[in-house]
Amino acid sequence: MGPMGRTGLGIRFASQRTGGEDGLKVEEVLEDYDAAVNGKVRRDDNIVAIDGVNISQLSMKEITNLILGEEGSSVQMDIFRNECPDSLIRVQVFRCKFAQDVAKEIRSHGSESQRVQSACQKILDTTLCQTLSDAELQMARTLFDRFKKENKNSSITFEHFKQIYAYRQGEKRKQPDTSNIPIDDSSLFKTEKQIEKMQTMEQRLAERRSHNLKMTSKENLCRCLSKIYVQVGEHQQLELKQRFRQLMELKDGNYRTDEFANFVLELVNNLPAKDSPANIELELEFRAIFADLLSVSLDVFDEEHSLPRRLLPHLMRWKRGQNIKIANEKGLGEIPEVEDDQVQDQEESSAPHPMLERLRNELPTSQVHRFFDSISACS
Repeated sequence: MGPMGRTGLGIRFASQRTGGEDGLKVEEVLEDYDAAVNGKVRRDDNIVAIDGVNISQLSMKEITNLILGEEGSSVQMDIFRNECPDSLIRVQVFRCKFAQDVAKEIRSHGSESQRVQSACQKILDTTLCQTLSDAELQMARTLFDRFKKENKNSSITFEHFKQIYAYRQGEKRKQPDTSNIPIDDSSLFKTEKQIEKMQTMEQRLAERRSHNLKMTSKENLCRCLSKIYVQVGEHQQLELKQRFRQLMELKDGNYRTDEFANFVLELVNNLPAKDSPANIELELEFRAIFADLLSVSLDVFDEEHSLPRRLLPHLMRWKRGQNIKIANEKGLGEIPEVEDDQVQDQEESSAPHPMLERLRNELPTSQVHRFFDSISACS
């Protein structure tokens, strides 16, 4: 649907500004337009403003744009009239022909907005003016006094405030009573049965971790700890003993186990020769032990949930060695070497430190027992 045409007001103005510096003089008003109804606009009227815009400094083209508009719309005009030159008259003129019926309808029944306002006032009179009890009336007075202190420039009277308060009290009384509605247990976030099931699962997981700690070879763990024990300072040695004692005293849960694992791996990563073959193999052994304790995969075990790239080729060889060991124990024979499985490592060409070379070999049982004796939890 295309845009509606622009319509004028049915007013013919002087071709030149003969109405003075401030306005535009009216020469003729057409009878079949709303401007002529009841003499809204008359001949020789001096129009000074249209829709609140002063036209004294506007050109005729700009004034024409203000006058023209959509058919059926209205415009407000400020007029000086000869019989009362000192008083300003403001009239509302509709842009339409045959506007007499329209004007009559508006005068007799009021505009649509006026009818809506009248209906709202009737609703206000019938629904808001409810009877308040003495206690509610006293509360309304207290709230009104407080409101006036905070809003001193407000024009709301106590009668209006009382009506608003009565309306809100009525809406509150309309709200349904939900105090006696039965509760469906299935709609709750967690039922007692679900909570009991979760507690049972947590208890089984704690028992499994405790079992893993008992089944882990303490001698193997202490042998690995002894290899790192001789490479750290005195302060770190004391902390290692204390944390290991706490691990052995752990009854349930894995928080302390996780702490101890991250602490040991941090010690390994802070060693001066952490990238030596001996210490890389030592780190892999620690990771395998702690992965068993925490019931997680060796490939993802770490505080960052990832395996350092430098350990990947060594992990492949370590896994192959473990597979060969398992195959030999089951009598399956040795797994043949595959060229793709062989990973060249430049670090192996470097000569290891004599002490680290010695630590690669399994320590004597007597030395392991001495390490046990240094930790009271293992005695």
